[in-house]
Amino acid sequence: MQITSTVRPRPRIGTQEYPANPALDNWSKTAEFDSIPDFFRAAVEKNPDGDYVGAKVDGEYQWRSYREVQKQVDQFSSALIEAGIQPGDRIGIYGQNSPDGRVATSGILQSAAVFNGLLPEYPEERVEFVLQNANARMVMVDSPERLQAVLNREKALPDLETIVVTGDVDLKEFKSSKNLVSFQKMLDKGAASLEKNREEMDKRVDGIRYDDIACLVYTSGSSGTPKGVLVSHGNVLSSVTGSMQVANDRPNETLGNVRFDDTYPSVLPQGHVMGQVAEYVITAHGGRLAYPASLKEFTSDLSTLKPTVLAVTPLFLHKIYEGIEEKAMANQEPVISPKLAGLGAGAAGGALGAVAGGLIGAGIGGQALTWGLAGAGFALAGAAADAWATKFAEKMTGAEVFQSSVNASKEFYQAHGDHTIGQRIKHELAKKFVWSKAQKVVNERTGGQIRTILSGGAPLATEAETAMRAMGFKIAQGYGLAESSGGGMVNNPARPELGTGGAAHPGTELRIGEGEEIQMRGPTIMTGGYLNRPDKTSESFTEDGWYRTGDTGKIVKATGPVSPLKLAGLTALGSGAGGAVGAALGNPLLGAAVGGVLAGTATIFSGLARTEGQDHFAITGRMKSQFKLPGGEYVTPEPIEASLQGSPYIARSLVVGDDSRDLVGALIQPNFETLTAWAKDNNVPTEPKEMVKDPKVLKLYSDEAVNRSSNFRKHEVVRRVALLDHELSGDEITAKGEVMRKVVTKNYQEQLDGMFN
Repeated sequence: MQITSTVRPRPRIGTQEYPANPALDNWSKTAEFDSIPDFFRAAVEKNPDGDYVGAKVDGEYQWRSYREVQKQVDQFSSALIEAGIQPGDRIGIYGQNSPDGRVATSGILQSAAVFNGLLPEYPEERVEFVLQNANARMVMVDSPERLQAVLNREKALPDLETIVVTGDVDLKEFKSSKNLVSFQKMLDKGAASLEKNREEMDKRVDGIRYDDIACLVYTSGSSGTPKGVLVSHGNVLSSVTGSMQVANDRPNETLGNVRFDDTYPSVLPQGHVMGQVAEYVITAHGGRLAYPASLKEFTSDLSTLKPTVLAVTPLFLHKIYEGIEEKAMANQEPVISPKLAGLGAGAAGGALGAVAGGLIGAGIGGQALTWGLAGAGFALAGAAADAWATKFAEKMTGAEVFQSSVNASKEFYQAHGDHTIGQRIKHELAKKFVWSKAQKVVNERTGGQIRTILSGGAPLATEAETAMRAMGFKIAQGYGLAESSGGGMVNNPARPELGTGGAAHPGTELRIGEGEEIQMRGPTIMTGGYLNRPDKTSESFTEDGWYRTGDTGKIVKATGPVSPLKLAGLTALGSGAGGAVGAALGNPLLGAAVGGVLAGTATIFSGLARTEGQDHFAITGRMKSQFKLPGGEYVTPEPIEASLQGSPYIARSLVVGDDSRDLVGALIQPNFETLTAWAKDNNVPTEPKEMVKDPKVLKLYSDEAVNRSSNFRKHEVVRRVALLDHELSGDEITAKGEVMRKVVTKNYQEQLDGMFN
């Protein structure tokens, strides 16, 4: 690939050349803001006294307004200038998301420096690597433990000059060759020097270009040494704009649009660029950012906070689904008689058809058309619902009703809008009798105000997505990378496509390249490449400038929504014919019946009335993780692992195999909470080391593995399993909870070999 440079007012960061990005250059020509500080200042002007950031103090959330936060941002920025921080210097933040962290991040960017987020779970060696690789001059920590982790490595960090500490930490108890200072003292120093530094601060903000680096984000290192991704102000802002347009279902949405009713509990780490993008989306809305003290508090605080937007990893949604599933599957009691079910379903289906008929009829006009559609609704919908519900109720138990509801709704969503009347009715009945009850429980626990849920970082299990959508939640599952500033592809929450990462993020182009690799280009693609890795930067782009994600995928041809005019035309033909028959015979009732059948037939073939949908993309795996079996078949493990992890008994899995074995196996970390409950009911020891060796448990997991992989190709069915007696931890998992394939394979080679032998 040809790497080109543009003339810039400041030296570039690192030894690598910056990749050319014409899409970002074009984006900048119409962008509202060149920099994140400009964007934030505009948000403050629009909602100065609105609540912005909050955290618990003495058990209650205390809020700082936009105006108060901007004041502290100015103070922190002034303190950085006093400390000699120059444009382009890297400053790390090592800790949980917090109001002070939000202030510090904005202050860093306002000083034209570069924000470098370190994930709170980083071990000491990773902290050392990141700060050393970034040549960080300053780092902020939020606890005595994280402060000590940095101090233990300070000799390896010659560029590090200052350590800022938030919270109630007695700095006198720590010895260091670095300058230790509290966050409050930084604010005090900044306040004292603010007037002196105001001109310099404004000059720096005015001098920031859209292609200046805003943040340094490190990859997980799941495929090798972590790489530092240099993301620009324009990268972030274009990602924020596109995310707003999709989340709000308004293609022309701008950063100037403000709504004052959003609340977002910030739990996606700032060390991930998507965590930053999510916060900026809420900032653009003039909303509130709540900072729970822990993931446990996040869950318990939801009913009090009443969030309108959630941005979470799939694990959170899986937990919700598993809780519903566990309770439902334990219900083996009869639920309703087949006769009552048939009557109820017939009535529900008839009503559904009548409403649909009435609406479409009213839109077109004409007595024969209205009669015909209403007849179709009552006759076809009622009959189909009655037949299905009678069969549905023969199962009799709550557990089987729940599973039937999952299957019915999944089948409906998998039709991608091209569903039959029968599929629609089964889904509506499942919503009425199962999902509405589950929705009530979830709403009680989450505050009942959720408008949109953004899910990313890993694939969302089909069953969990089905359940959340059927309960009425708008889910926007997406796919993005640090290299794409969190953008890439995303589902429209109003019209998602089940099992896909979505369509191209606004402004982004996607294609399937050699080896089925997903490739992308657009304004969100990293401006600066990989810090000091010119080789990796160059390798990551094709000759014609597309970023190579390393992920494999396929295009899903989504069917667009029904065109009302086309459908009206089809149904009008049927109803009109019925009306003509009635008029000729002088019998309007007969005309209604004939019109109903013909209009209903037209509705069944409503695919003729559908518009062409936008291409969606399904992620099938990582190119580097594929393995080959003796017969020459290739296996991509990630989709199989995602399916396995849809089981309530499986927390994590690693699907393995190679060209010396003709079987596929899986190393499984059990969901010990669910497994322990099962063990108690089946007279199995509940101590983990004993539990995972029990023949009953091994059979349970063997059956689960086969059942959960049976929908894949024959050679991909998981025939062997090995169970861990503990949870993976440390360098065995990434910050996103993904299994570190190389590390885990090495650590558990003996178990893997034993599984096949």
